[in-house]
Amino acid sequence: MRTVAAFVLVLCGSVVTVTHSKPRAATRPRAAHAIPATGLLKEDDLIAIARLEARTKVDQFAEDPTLAYVGRKFVITLAPKQLATEYDQNTHILSVAPSAFLDFFELTRDVRASRYVGQNAFGVRADIAKERGSAFGVCNPWRFSGLSRLIGSTASGGVRYIAQLDGPAARELSKSIRLRLSGRITRLDRGQPWRPTAVFMEPKLDVAKLDHPYDTIVHQYIVSAAFDKAEWVDHRTDKVISESEVTDRPGQCSVLG
Repeated sequence: MRTVAAFVLVLCGSVVTVTHSKPRAATRPRAAHAIPATGLLKEDDLIAIARLEARTKVDQFAEDPTLAYVGRKFVITLAPKQLATEYDQNTHILSVAPSAFLDFFELTRDVRASRYVGQNAFGVRADIAKERGSAFGVCNPWRFSGLSRLIGSTASGGVRYIAQLDGPAARELSKSIRLRLSGRITRLDRGQPWRPTAVFMEPKLDVAKLDHPYDTIVHQYIVSAAFDKAEWVDHRTDKVISESEVTDRPGQCSVLG
């Protein structure tokens, strides 16, 4: 069986539909992950909770199944790509904090990536990167939002690692440093017509243009959470090199906006 896919491409203000067909890929059923009834939740458990929301058919008369996990404690570890690193060569100060440019902390994704060539009515061609699928993770309370995106401010507060190191040592630590975050799952009340939930979905959408050749539809399923402890870990030794209580943003994450 073959499926036909159509794409709308916006180039230089003109719209053109690029259509092609491709074989439908065979899908293999995903084995269900067993979320423990007690104890500390890990990253795989949070992913399973986020997937639960993705699989749940909205029923305004039934309670959201993710609410069963509200209040459960968890721990996640952020890799360097999810951190913002700065090094001042004058003072030799290395500074690392959660990246404010991430809408959420992605734990895994099921995304199909491909490329195609689009052409508008004027014959202008563009190589388009296409993504379709879903991503799963935990909210980022330190992200830029609203005015803070414009003025470039950050709300990382005390969740920041600072050390005075020479260049080579700072380079190596920036590769091996991890941020271990502890927190709890929170309830998110979105009001009518939505019901309360512990996982919210925000789509990432990109319409392909000549100066922005990205065609993206990714559904982001994000666990609502409040963090209370941050530990900076040197991955080379697995030792905690700094830790702090999270007090600057004690509330739950808000819906992206």
